[in-house]
Amino acid sequence: MDTPVIITLTAEDIAAAQRLTALAAFRDPKTIRRLTVIWAACALFMLGLFALADLKGWELARAAAVFAALAAFSVGAFPLLLTYFLGPRAALRNFQQNNALQEAVAFSWSDAGLKVVAETGNSLTPWPYFLKLRENDAVMLLHHTDLAYRCIPKRALTGAQADDIRRRMPAA
Repeated sequence: MDTPVIITLTAEDIAAAQRLTALAAFRDPKTIRRLTVIWAACALFMLGLFALADLKGWELARAAAVFAALAAFSVGAFPLLLTYFLGPRAALRNFQQNNALQEAVAFSWSDAGLKVVAETGNSLTPWPYFLKLRENDAVMLLHHTDLAYRCIPKRALTGAQADDIRRRMPAA
């Protein structure tokens, strides 16, 4: 593509990228296994405490059920709620503190890779250097690593341009 796409990120773009990254992490089988192990360890620990407290029968079952529900919420749902409710504030603060996020950036691409031109520097990243592509309705994230990515808001792209980027990305 010869004509660059000029993009200036917004705090909403950063928040959308953050939500996409968090949701992808929670869908990852490794994360699900880790959270399940943490939940099971907490449940076993609390069952031991309940046994030491000499709870029996229905008291033990009721206490275990309440704890299991609270543990499942705190291990699984609570981090997602934090991402969706406190995440936008954190994204706004991060956006306001990072001047590089606020400058206009010119993106262009070809078979050679993704070219980025900004006030603070230029780069040409070959397509094979990208690990994967994640996207939602607001942004495309071209990942260099699991956590480092180049954020491209979809509002700045035509459908054909987005399709062209998808086509050039290596298969994950």
